[in-house]
Amino acid sequence: MGMTIAITGINSYIAPPLLKKLEEDQDVEKIIGIDVTPWKVRAMRKSMPE
Repeated sequence: MGMTIAITGINSYIAPPLLKKLEEDQDVEKIIGIDVTPWKVRAMRKSMPE
């Protein structure tokens, strides 16, 4: 069973490179992004439904 990672401030400037690294990590099963603004990093959405 892999890790579940929660990231607060997912719309910050650091999110795209961080998400890319986490998605490539075989130990990470799920990534949860939390922010007070709507989701902006659409390019990183590999497994998110529309």
